Amino acid sequence: MARYDSDEGEELLRPKRPKGPGCGKLALILGVCVCLLGGVLLLCLIGSVLSGRKPGDAPVAGRSDKASGRDRPSDPPVPPPVPPSSDTPTSAPPPSRPTAPKTDTPNAPKTPLKPVEPEPVVAKANGVTLTVLSLKRKDRLGDWVPDKGFSIYAAEVEVASSSAADLKYGPRVFKLKDKQGRESAATLRTFDGALTSGILKRGERVRGVVAFSAREAQGLTLILSSAGWKEPLVAKLTD
Repeated sequence: MARYDSDEGEELLRPKRPKGPGCGKLALILGVCVCLLGGVLLLCLIGSVLSGRKPGDAPVAGRSDKASGRDRPSDPPVPPPVPPSSDTPTSAPPPSRPTAPKTDTPNAPKTPLKPVEPEPVVAKANGVTLTVLSLKRKDRLGDWVPDKGFSIYAAEVEVASSSAADLKYGPRVFKLKDKQGRESAATLRTFDGALTSGILKRGERVRGVVAFSAREAQGLTLILSSAGWKEPLVAKLTD
């Protein structure tokens, strides 16, 4: 049996690995992978530095993640306010104070005309005596209604004659004069107690009512005139 040296025998027994181009390609691929991995890590580090964050930190509100290639989602739109429906209870308005119901009030009645009742006024001239027994202011006399702004003045008079000359009497010989100098002739209407017309002889007397339509005024004066008299007979009724 042949003997081998231990070293040589071990060397002869080991398989010899072929040395070819396959080993170099594998080493090149590994190197490229290591470079790519390092480049990716470097890019991540640079992005975190530019964005002001450290790797692993939460994103800051209001900043976009453009450095990492992602856009931060926009805030959800705010829904418009929903108008309250009729079913939604609302605050009731404050109760209003009760007011008295409006009633149509008729026109207030006019102030009743006050009667003018002077003391009997006596005036004498030309042999004739005129006595004014009463003076009344009215708003109606029978069916006679004066115009707006006017009143009826009814004077009860008595005329007595002591003159030798005949005296014509009646409503036509009387006038009513006010303080402003306005004169009103006596009405010729017929009504109860109206003074009649005629001729008054010496020693006779006649009595009746003469009425006038005049404005309401003070300072009323009753005037009796006759043909042939130089001055009329004047009786001052009111101041």
